[in-house]
Amino acid sequence: MTLSALGRTCLPGTTLNGVPRLSSRSGRAPAGPRRYRGVVNGDALAIVDVLEAGRYEAHAGQVLAGFIEYRWMGGRRVLLHTEVLPGFAGRGVGSTMARHVLDEAVASHARVTVKCPFIRAYIERHQQYASISTALRPVDRSG
Repeated sequence: MTLSALGRTCLPGTTLNGVPRLSSRSGRAPAGPRRYRGVVNGDALAIVDVLEAGRYEAHAGQVLAGFIEYRWMGGRRVLLHTEVLPGFAGRGVGSTMARHVLDEAVASHARVTVKCPFIRAYIERHQQYASISTALRPVDRSG
């Protein structure tokens, strides 16, 4: 399944769900993302960083199982949204993706900013990631 198949498009310099695509200071994302290959509840799962789409994708065989959307902001990855497709809900796909993304940040000595409530809750349950993450605070527009 492609971005178009999900009814979304995301080209460089455009927006996805109203969120502008942001890049690192150099204008490019860091090279060399690690891939995850393993089994989650009986499903062979592969997770890959799709740089041009600004998201990590989890695939069970050739089928998209879920994704985590992110944007680059000042050399930091901002984790925006996690989605697991209905046929894979409740099978550990979301947690496996969150662990992979956060482990990749730890391995590269990077920090992440978390806007996604799912990943924020995951970090609360797995405190080993608290030192690399910062919550993105909403802007106060009250006054």
